[in-house]
Amino acid sequence: MTLYWAGVPIKITVSADQASNPDIPITIVVPASIIADNPGSKLTVRYDVRDIVNNWSLYSLAVQVTVTRPGVFPPPLVDQAPNYILDVDVLNGEDVRIMVLVHPHFPIANTPLTVIWRGSPVIGPAMEVRLDTHTTNPYSPVTVLLPHRQAAALAGSTAQVLYEAYVDDSGNPGMELRQSDVLTLTVIGTPPRLAKPHVVGVSGTVLDPDKITGDYQEVIVPAYDFMDIGDEITVHWEGVTASGNTVYEAQQIFISQPSQIGKPHSVSFEKRLATLLREGNLEVSYSVKVNGQSYLSEPVLLQVGQTTVSTLTVIGSRSQTGPFYHANTCRLQAASPDPQATFEWHYQGFDESSTDAFFLDTYPELPLLVRSIKTGGAIETLTLRPVNATGNASFSAYRSGCIVKDEGTLFGWGAGAIAPPANLAGIRCVVANSQAYAGLHTDGSVTCWGNLHNGGSAPAGLRDVAQVAAASSAFAALHQNGSVTTWGNALHGGTVPPVIAPQLFDIVQIVGADSAFAALRNDGEVFCWGGDQWPYGMHVIAARGSERLSASNNAFAAVTSQSSVVAWGLESDGGRIPAELVSQLTGVISLASTSAAFAALTATGRVLVWGDTRFGGQLPAPVTNILYVTGSTTAFAAITLNNSVVAWGEPNEGGTPPPNLQAVSLTAGYGSFAACRPDGSVVSWGVTTGQYSANDARAVYAVGANFLVLTADRKVVSWGSDNLDLQSLAGQITQTI
Repeated sequence: MTLYWAGVPIKITVSADQASNPDIPITIVVPASIIADNPGSKLTVRYDVRDIVNNWSLYSLAVQVTVTRPGVFPPPLVDQAPNYILDVDVLNGEDVRIMVLVHPHFPIANTPLTVIWRGSPVIGPAMEVRLDTHTTNPYSPVTVLLPHRQAAALAGSTAQVLYEAYVDDSGNPGMELRQSDVLTLTVIGTPPRLAKPHVVGVSGTVLDPDKITGDYQEVIVPAYDFMDIGDEITVHWEGVTASGNTVYEAQQIFISQPSQIGKPHSVSFEKRLATLLREGNLEVSYSVKVNGQSYLSEPVLLQVGQTTVSTLTVIGSRSQTGPFYHANTCRLQAASPDPQATFEWHYQGFDESSTDAFFLDTYPELPLLVRSIKTGGAIETLTLRPVNATGNASFSAYRSGCIVKDEGTLFGWGAGAIAPPANLAGIRCVVANSQAYAGLHTDGSVTCWGNLHNGGSAPAGLRDVAQVAAASSAFAALHQNGSVTTWGNALHGGTVPPVIAPQLFDIVQIVGADSAFAALRNDGEVFCWGGDQWPYGMHVIAARGSERLSASNNAFAAVTSQSSVVAWGLESDGGRIPAELVSQLTGVISLASTSAAFAALTATGRVLVWGDTRFGGQLPAPVTNILYVTGSTTAFAAITLNNSVVAWGEPNEGGTPPPNLQAVSLTAGYGSFAACRPDGSVVSWGVTTGQYSANDARAVYAVGANFLVLTADRKVVSWGSDNLDLQSLAGQITQTI
């Protein structure tokens, strides 16, 4: 076996023990003299193997290393990288400041300098960026700006930063090139990805061979950042027929001219390849080969067959992931032209299902599958996307919103750091608190932005996250294994007190109040922490046997396995149930909250409330025959058996609905509600008033101080204080997958 270090061979003989244990790596020591005698950047290191009769293995894939002599200057500084960790997501598009402290080494002004940024990206070849500058005077540091895009290219890898100048021994301009020591940074953030290809003419998840124009299907490869002369792009067309046979075809693109760089490229596959896959499925992807290394894009997954118009419809939004004042569970309604159709709901990855025309959405971060079983057994299926819009409306300085586009990228608005970082991809859903956002990726990682002290910076290495809950200035992540990670304001729930930390295992639900969190364990035990009330954490013995949690500003409530209710926290915010209500709270099936009150819905359709009167804690008259109840900041609204709407609480903030209003779904926002009427139109009342008069609304979201409507024909309509123009998002944010 021969290792080649910058072309210098280092040979070893593989022993019998090594050969019989192929799972154990073989270590080859490179002498220090070879390393010292071969300095440079992008040095190639690879190996090959020959047997006793000289059969050759070919060369292995190569890695590239950089060897620098000890520098004559100290390394540069990057003040945005505490502890030598640069989080490119936290930069929110800001360029990287690289500072050279020149005054001890360059006694005259205008000495030319070159700052170097280099590394090996997760995707693409090794990169080196050279930024030319010069000293201004002998006593002032020099700062150069590295474009954010080039810094982000090394997310998930490491960066080496140094500078060099032609100077003599006295620091004056000379003929010898001298370098600084190297600053090594760990670069974290969302790793770059190769975007999906585009199958022309396909807007959903079905490729219809009969709708292919002509004899060929065009596939477009989008431009990627590291495109360069010499790249080999291979587009893969791979599918399985209805009978289980595999169909594979590949088309290649060679980047050979400068005019090809930075542009999308297309190939065409014969129509017959689609026809062969009728009633089967297809995966289209592409790979980029650079210097012998291949990088694979995200695939487009398609069913192949006739596109049909679904008769199954679902009205209502997914439950919103945001501040507690509109994080109540949302109600979805399925409908079919067949009056005898039945409906089945279940979350992707879950075995349990529910059979009803209505569904309460408790896991909005997961795709939700809805099936209608018609007379005669015909089945239609829709898959609802995870919640794809959220926002914050409580503080004007941080008032903002964020929309997850179907492709997993973001559209957002708001001042300064509250806007989402550029180039985020692979997002499943976004959670908002009052001053920051947390984006949950499809791979279970989390990216944050906003106020760094209040949740805008996620802990390094946060992985395998299933859900994220928000308090006003902190986040709590629930991992797939039932453990919990928190961050943000330590006094407001951002740190779990050590007294209860060992008890936070097998957690199934976390809810956030203003400055605290409550967590429900799968054995019904409840724990809370944060704020002035629970700074040391508390095991809520009174809540033992709980099945579902709800939160107001400064209190929590829970439905128990006996369908009763317990509450704790500030009495003024609903933390104490009045004695006269305790015995009446039986057969409870759901809870809703405002900022300072709770409402319990019983199986008989009765609603019982407690808490601050202004915030909906007192009913003006008995409320019965209720199907669903939800709360905004200061009022409750409910749908009755005959689809009429009743509301109570602060009159001007949602407590007074339009007269004779009927609805199939309700969306709660900041001091407002929006109702989707049976005819598919929408009206809102309270702080944010407006309407959508067409008859094709499918989902309504409260996004910051706005309402947003998703329509059946893939349009996006909004109204509210931000005066958003979302026409450009048509077709990019939809209800179904």
